Amino acid sequence: MGLFGEPYPKEKNKIINKHTGLIISIYREQKGLEQTELAKKVGVSQPVISRLESGAASWTVERFFSVCNALNIDAAQVFEKVTNLQN
Repeated sequence: MGLFGEPYPKEKNKIINKHTGLIISIYREQKGLEQTELAKKVGVSQPVISRLESGAASWTVERFFSVCNALNIDAAQVFEKVTNLQN
């Protein structure tokens, strides 16, 4: 949903998912982790991490915070970076 309750268009959601995945993959690589290692920390399979990072899957709030916690990164920083990519 948008800020005032109107739904985001599907294309906007896809872009947000893709940008979120890109930022997460950059953090993961900076931490020196493989997708399989991150998946184990989060409790999912490697293909799930791959689909999230590529934007092929949608992020849930729970999964987003689980990944941020596993990478020991501030979720607000990720939001800021995703927002900057949107502009």
